[in-house]
Amino acid sequence: MFKKTLATIMVAAMMATSFNGVGFFDGIEVSAATIWPDSTINSIPYFSSEFDFVRYMDNSDTGEYKPIISETLVDYDQNGGVHKYTAPEDGTIMWATFSTNGNVRGTFYADSKLTKELKWDNWSYSTREETTQIDVEKGKTYYFQQHKWNGQDEIDKAVTFMGFIPKSSNTATMSVETKYIEKGNLPVIDFPSYSDYLNRCNSLVKSGSKLTTELYARGREGDTRYSEVKSFTVKKAGWLCIYADQKYDDVDLELFADKDLNINFGRFSTFVNRETDGIGKIWLNPGTYYFRGNRWSGIDDSNFNSPLKVYLGFIPTEQIIKVSPVAISKDQKTAVVTFTTTVPGSIRVMPGKYTTYYMHEDFWDVNNTTNLLKGNTFTAKENGWYTARFEDTKNGLIHRIVFSVNGIVKNASVTTVKLGKAKIKSAKNVKGKKIKLTLKKVKNATGYEVQYATNKKFKKAKTKKIKKLTVTLKKLKKNKKYFIRVRAFNKTTKGAWSKVKKVKVKK
Repeated sequence: MFKKTLATIMVAAMMATSFNGVGFFDGIEVSAATIWPDSTINSIPYFSSEFDFVRYMDNSDTGEYKPIISETLVDYDQNGGVHKYTAPEDGTIMWATFSTNGNVRGTFYADSKLTKELKWDNWSYSTREETTQIDVEKGKTYYFQQHKWNGQDEIDKAVTFMGFIPKSSNTATMSVETKYIEKGNLPVIDFPSYSDYLNRCNSLVKSGSKLTTELYARGREGDTRYSEVKSFTVKKAGWLCIYADQKYDDVDLELFADKDLNINFGRFSTFVNRETDGIGKIWLNPGTYYFRGNRWSGIDDSNFNSPLKVYLGFIPTEQIIKVSPVAISKDQKTAVVTFTTTVPGSIRVMPGKYTTYYMHEDFWDVNNTTNLLKGNTFTAKENGWYTARFEDTKNGLIHRIVFSVNGIVKNASVTTVKLGKAKIKSAKNVKGKKIKLTLKKVKNATGYEVQYATNKKFKKAKTKKIKKLTVTLKKLKKNKKYFIRVRAFNKTTKGAWSKVKKVKVKK
């Protein structure tokens, strides 16, 4: 009797409930559960990129856009309704399933019985920034369902946003503008060192004093994701330090390089009552930047209706390392540059003007000492731009400074002879844990540098200089794979590295 009544109720629900692709469902209450009728998704918004789709979801905080699916899941182990979608053309469906108070996910299936899973997003971690995608074919039907993690309490609202990227470039797509509330430009205090900033933060936190600013996100029905946006301007290059103090720890601070919030290049999690061990640090060039609070989907308490207190501090590089005026030698063949630093550390110098933040260890080859200064002076033999990398060993910050050298007079009789790229003709493992190399001759070369290591990044690499075209690498480790490269050199220059050869020592 119950089964028949239930079936009748579900049919009635299906007849009474319509769905046009953008909107909410009305549930039919049966016993202790809400039974969701199956439906057809008639339309999904078209976008040219994933970024436009994410921006579309962001604007849902303003109430302008709504999800494709919205359901309440109350049972111990409950799924939502089955939603059918027939692709109007070839393309890609993007989606994000999330909830304000629980772990949910959405899954696409190839059949109405939901036996053939195609793709699903992650439990609870599916957020507006982490969309999932699936390629679809014109005229083919797909089925989608929301799921609740077993054992959870009632989920007030499980929602899914969907977007479609057509394969054809001729199809019209939706243009979405970033919408947010901006609360003015904030002052950022300069500090002579990271230690000074840290001490100031500790002092303010312990005393309960107000920090630089406070962020709020008062939610509509508790589901607002972002706080208002605030901006600040830095006039020098250096390190921005961000500390956020609040009673919840499921909020990130997001940093953007443009007013439209297109370029997200910094994300810093808040920390709860841990004094100041949760400080985010990022290198900035001069400019205006924008930041906001971002509440992680799935945690109802983290709406930060109570203020998210934020304290910004800036450490200009010019206060940490300075370059003295260039001193040209008497014979005008070299120039000496002296650096002055306020904290202990190491300095590396490379030719070139790197105006962006090139501090990566691989780029600077920090496992070798080629560009490492023994003291605080650098001798240049060429005019031009140079970049210095200073590693603050006390605080773990790396600073970059650019300088130029002019006034070196080169001897007219000395000319730089360019060298071609070296080539390894053969590399073979020979008896006795050795590798024999044969090189191709490079015109105008007076010798060759052979570098080898047990890793492709050439960390802790060994280097040999040779004048012949053959060399045997000895005292190698058995059953290890070696990465080998070579370059030519002469009195005035060095050539490019060859392609890397890989050889395993078997005998």
